Amino acid sequence: MKVTASQAATLGAKFKAKKSPWSGWPVTLFSETDADGNVTYSVKYEKKGFVMSIR
Repeated sequence: MKVTASQAATLGAKFKAKKSPWSGWPVTLFSETDADGNVTYSVKYEKKGFVMSIR
């Protein structure tokens, strides 16, 4: 689905990252915009150099 930049910002504000299911793995929610203006939202779990990213 394509949306405008302002719609993407509104949608992004509604995404919430749940607490990590793994003890000691902090969770981060972030977005990336490519050259075409497409926005990808990702959840990242990271611990001591090991990263699991879900898009």
